[in-house]
Amino acid sequence: MVEILDKLQDVLGFRHCTNPVFSNELGVGRTAVIATLLGFILGLHLTLLVGLAVYSSDNESSLSGILLFQWCIHVCVIVIFHLLEFFVTAYCNSTVVSATSFVVDQSKSYTTAMIVSSLEFWLKFGFLQVFGELVVILPLSLRWVGLFLVFTGQAIRSIAMITCGSSFNHLIQRKKKEDHVLVTHGIYSIFRHPSYVGWFYWSIGTQLVCLNPFSTIAYAFASWYFFKQRIPYEEKTLTSHFGEEYTEYIEKTWLGIPFIPHGSNVKHS
Repeated sequence: MVEILDKLQDVLGFRHCTNPVFSNELGVGRTAVIATLLGFILGLHLTLLVGLAVYSSDNESSLSGILLFQWCIHVCVIVIFHLLEFFVTAYCNSTVVSATSFVVDQSKSYTTAMIVSSLEFWLKFGFLQVFGELVVILPLSLRWVGLFLVFTGQAIRSIAMITCGSSFNHLIQRKKKEDHVLVTHGIYSIFRHPSYVGWFYWSIGTQLVCLNPFSTIAYAFASWYFFKQRIPYEEKTLTSHFGEEYTEYIEKTWLGIPFIPHGSNVKHS
């Protein structure tokens, strides 16, 4: 299983390509292939959404039809997320944009999570034909909560990236650049890590949309644990960049993700 995952990551990262147009993250060929595939997947599932909507308007919606409709929404919001990661980065900080800005190969953990959640959904859909409604543990109404979290989370993240402008980067900047400024206006006057807040609730929402009980819990914990490790380290780095200015900023803003240590405990180093 680990070997299969490694090979999949190699494919997503174009690591077997020898032509620099595809192997280099700045290669236009690599960007074009990823954008084309994402666009095709989005178009296909939008078409299926319309077809399912038309069919359900003429017929009584079955549980299997509702689940298929939710699956199409699930795929669409994930593809839109990856497309927006690239386009918003290109808009707000074109100096760092590359094929990796699509973040389709961001980590093995992310790829594993996508595979597990997809398996959970389709196993549930398959068992539905045998055991009926008993396999759908979560209330159908939770899919609306999921949609709210998805759209709200995506909006918060995209707004944060645009507000951050040239200071935004998908990677933690260990060294302060000359044009790196502490952004404290707009959405950053409320949340000090709004892009993380957006992603955290977006990720949970994607699983509620699919009514996946296991993956909803797993995504919530995995996302929380990731940010529990990342945020204190990033705040320590930002404190070293901006000193007292950042520690004062911490006291005025909300982290937005529960049960993560308060950044005011971070000491200047």
